[in-house]
Amino acid sequence: MRELAAAGASIKAYDPKAALEELHGEYFFYFCRQPEEVAKDSDAIIIITEWPEFKSLDYAALAVQMKHRVLIDTKNLLDPNQLRALGFTYFDVGRGSASGPLQTTGEHNTKGATCG
Repeated sequence: MRELAAAGASIKAYDPKAALEELHGEYFFYFCRQPEEVAKDSDAIIIITEWPEFKSLDYAALAVQMKHRVLIDTKNLLDPNQLRALGFTYFDVGRGSASGPLQTTGEHNTKGATCG
């Protein structure tokens, strides 16, 4: 996440188990209290932890709040077909698949999101 912030990305994070005190003042992102806050106007959601709560999020509701429906699942926690059906461009790690209509405009997008 530091590299994304250094590149100019605006990062929001949600973690149901995290405490801000654990960061020791290293705030390079906005900590959200709810996943919906992360999704609002975001270009992407990146799943980086395996909390069971992330399996049961309402991704259809999150999708309509996003600027772009891109989801990067670094833990292979979610069902790719279900997310594709919701219009997400879904990337996983280790499965060898990426799908969905990822369109770029050539603009540098700086709004980002991290969930977990």
